[in-house]
Amino acid sequence: MSNTPPKLDLEHALQLARYALELARREQVTAVTVVVTDAGGNIRCALRGDGVGHFGVDIAHAKCVTAVGFGRSSAKTAAVFADKPQLLPSFVSLTQGKFMPLGGGVVVVDASGAIVGAAAMAGSTPENDERFVTAAIKSIGLDVPA
Repeated sequence: MSNTPPKLDLEHALQLARYALELARREQVTAVTVVVTDAGGNIRCALRGDGVGHFGVDIAHAKCVTAVGFGRSSAKTAAVFADKPQLLPSFVSLTQGKFMPLGGGVVVVDASGAIVGAAAMAGSTPENDERFVTAAIKSIGLDVPA
């Protein structure tokens, strides 16, 4: 067994995405998409479940960009913007449309707490999306901030 700490390389990103889809499937949720990004919001991998609509990858990617951009889950960012809707157009423009203050996107951190990427799901409820990707992140030895 290696003592190398886990990182969000392509293999781990794929494991994370596959496991998140599997967790959703176990609960009969199949029309979902998972996107995993690096710390800059660039897509490492994207997997679309069967029956996913046209915008699944775009929505999940935007949730990732929102999470890494604010350093917290997209659900926590949504709570901030609930009282400041006038700011939404500015952030949508700033991110070239990749801003989605809706639950389901989470920051991925390593053992030192450094942000190494984000993962998001789109297609279920925001709560389920976040629950599935959080469990998948932890399954590969990485974590999410408290």
